[in-house]
Amino acid sequence: MAKCAGCPGMQGSLHAKLGTCGKCMRIAAAGSVISWGLVATVRSSGASRGVVGLLVLVAAQFSLVLVLHLMAKLVRVVFEPTGRGRTEVAEWDQPRL
Repeated sequence: MAKCAGCPGMQGSLHAKLGTCGKCMRIAAAGSVISWGLVATVRSSGASRGVVGLLVLVAAQFSLVLVLHLMAKLVRVVFEPTGRGRTEVAEWDQPRL
């Protein structure tokens, strides 16, 4: 897989990759939609079970990557404090005199 400009690529840690790069998330979403559409098309055309099974495997992998990206993005948004949140957390840590 090619490295996009927005993410650290294969060298970055899993924490730094998931849920941070919008381009990678769009690729996972597009791959998921296209592959599930291909599964439906090939299955309705009467292809062999082996071909359909391989396409289901690819579609499931794209879907898993998309779900992992979305869950990581949700966790980042909910649990990582932002600018105002960091200031409030820092104020809570300081003893009041």
